[in-house]
Amino acid sequence: MPLVFGIIFTFILILILLKTSERCSKIWFANVHEIVFYYIMEFFVGNLRKRCLRNIKLEISNDPTRSREGRLRILEIGPAGGRNFAFYPEKSLLICVEPNEYFRSFFNRKKGQFESLHLENFYCTGAEDMNEIKDESVDIVVSTFVLCSVQDMEKSLKKIKRVLVKKGKYYYLEHDRDPNHLIRFFQKLIEPCWSLLTHKCHLTRPIGNSIKKAGFSQVVQNDSRPYFFIFVPQYFIYGTAVK
Repeated sequence: MPLVFGIIFTFILILILLKTSERCSKIWFANVHEIVFYYIMEFFVGNLRKRCLRNIKLEISNDPTRSREGRLRILEIGPAGGRNFAFYPEKSLLICVEPNEYFRSFFNRKKGQFESLHLENFYCTGAEDMNEIKDESVDIVVSTFVLCSVQDMEKSLKKIKRVLVKKGKYYYLEHDRDPNHLIRFFQKLIEPCWSLLTHKCHLTRPIGNSIKKAGFSQVVQNDSRPYFFIFVPQYFIYGTAVK
C-alpha cells in the first residue's frame, strides 16, 4: 500500500511540475517521446507512417531549377528527432520548424545519418509563426502527429498552404477525433491529464475535417484503427492535400 501511495504522489507531483513549468514540460516530452513513446507508437502505427510517406521519393519539383537538379525542397513541421528522414529523396533541401528546442540534440544525431539531405534552415517556432518561410517556396510539407498539439490548427493549415508551390503537396499522419461517441467521451475525460503528459497534445481535435476545409484543391485521406490502448489515440488519418 505505501508503494501505491508513493506512485500516486509522484505522479501528481509530475503533473503539477508539467503544469507550472513550460521548460520542464518541453524537456519531459522531448526525452519521453524519443526514448519511450516513439517506439510504442511505431510498434502500432509504423506501417501507417510508411503508407503515408512512401511516395515522397517519387515526387518531382514544380520549380524548374530544382526539377533539373533532381531536388525537392521539403518543409517538415515538428520533426522532433528526425524519424521521417528515411523517406526523403537524396539531395533534398530541408527546412524544419520545431517549437521544442529540446529535441535538437536528438535531431542532430539523426541528421548525421543522412548526409545527403541539405538542411537549409531550422526554425525553433510553431507552425502558426513560420513567417520567415517565403510564399510558394517549398514542394512538399510533412507533418506527423503535429496538428494535435499546435496552438491554432486553422492558422497552421493556412501557413502550410501559403508556403507550398502551386500543385505542391502536404503529407500528413495524425490521430483524429474518434467517431465512436463512447470512446470520445472517455477521451475527453482524460484529455487534460494526457495533454500535460504529452505537451499539449489533444485527443479530440477534428483534424481530418479541418484539413478538408482548409481550401486545398484536392485531399486524399485514409483512416485506420489499429489495435491500441483503449481511450487514447486509436483512430488515425493519413493522406495528401494538394494546393
